[in-house]
Amino acid sequence: MTAVLSWASTLLAVSILFIIGALFVLQAARVLEDLWLAWRTPAWEEQVMNLLFAAEPSPEFVRRMSRPWTRIVVQNILYKVAPNLDGASKEKCAWLFEAMGSVDREIWRLRARSAFVRGRAAYRLGQMGSRRSIQPLIGTLEDSWVDVRYAAVLALGRLEAGEAVMLILTHAGGFEAYHRPAIVEVVKRLGLVDQKEARAYVVETMLVQSSTFRLGVALAGALQLFEAIPKFWSRFESVSAETKMDIAKAVGTMGHPSAAKALAMFLNDPEPEVRRAILRALGQLGEVSVIPWVIPKIKDPVWDVSEAAVQALAALDQSGETLAGLLESDEEDMVKFKAAMQLEAMGVVDRWTEEVTTASGEALHRVRQRLRLAVKYDADQPIMKKLWHGPHVN
Repeated sequence: MTAVLSWASTLLAVSILFIIGALFVLQAARVLEDLWLAWRTPAWEEQVMNLLFAAEPSPEFVRRMSRPWTRIVVQNILYKVAPNLDGASKEKCAWLFEAMGSVDREIWRLRARSAFVRGRAAYRLGQMGSRRSIQPLIGTLEDSWVDVRYAAVLALGRLEAGEAVMLILTHAGGFEAYHRPAIVEVVKRLGLVDQKEARAYVVETMLVQSSTFRLGVALAGALQLFEAIPKFWSRFESVSAETKMDIAKAVGTMGHPSAAKALAMFLNDPEPEVRRAILRALGQLGEVSVIPWVIPKIKDPVWDVSEAAVQALAALDQSGETLAGLLESDEEDMVKFKAAMQLEAMGVVDRWTEEVTTASGEALHRVRQRLRLAVKYDADQPIMKKLWHGPHVN
């Protein structure tokens, strides 16, 4: 019994030592690989860049590139320069990836068990620029992991795969909120504006389904889908504050003045972030008929909303006459203070100062009166700020 235990202990100790030795050898191999790549990369980088922008590759060069160690060096160089290539150099880069077998390897990895490997493969296929990878990437839009699907969308965008637009849209409900801006950019690059079916899908399907509504709003704003605006109003009061802000931003981006009055109707929304977003959008739209709705918001109890109202008035009436009228009115001092600040920022006060030297009669009297008021309330800025105790938008 003692002999058996002794034999087992010896075997265990040898096994542990073998495992430790194997780990050391593996680590040493990795260090040697890194050193080899670092030593070889500068020499190969010049050859690869010359190949991309000048000479035709010889069969011997292609054969050497296909060797495992050399291929790693060349691939790393191509991955680094590929995003900045265009035209003939971009096509040659894709050809090099094909010649080295890199495209086939990454397409095969799209079926790997590891989600990380699949996502990296999709990303690399986008960098490689081979259109042969478009169909495999479209298939990856069905992947069970959202980040793999996201990598496939980005890759399809780099490959300018216009045929994938509808499929990207139909899978849009499975993406997270932080994916939304990049997806909008991809769809914009692929040319949704020219695809009637895709436009109709955004308006009639994405803006109806709750899971895709916010992405549909972002797409409609970025791509100027004016036919989507009525869909915004039908759901405005039932959606979250964040979605309302998205709608306001989209309408402002579209720049369609006819939507201004409908948007102004929601200026009494209970959320200050929404009121501020609406005021900013109204300023972008430039529709002067909404000025009567904007003026009362200068008295909003939230400072940032009040500031947004003043800035909207400045954008809607760049002559400054509306703000000057507030300065001369019977409004409370806080309103006059904000009007004076904005007039100063717009350069209107400087213009009045110049007009004093040229005006006469009634015009001179009015300019002097406005300057006195502007100087009075502008001089009281520190006091007015100190008196203000209202809340701010975070």
